[in-house]
Amino acid sequence: MKNGSYIIFHSIGEVEADLDAREDTVIIKINVNDSVDNPVNQNVYYLTTDSHHEVIEVQVDGKSIPFDGVTN
Repeated sequence: MKNGSYIIFHSIGEVEADLDAREDTVIIKINVNDSVDNPVNQNVYYLTTDSHHEVIEVQVDGKSIPFDGVTN
């Protein structure tokens, strides 16, 4: 298995995730279908990157958000 990082995202509702790589940045695009009746879900992703990727950006519903950190 390649070295990578775990991304953990909590949401209410179903999640769709996609990746986009631009120059030195990997963009994780997450779209959430909110539902009041659903409990909080934990979504875990394993992200591998190339050595030239220096920045990880997370977008939820098209908006860039801060995140706690990256663990490997």
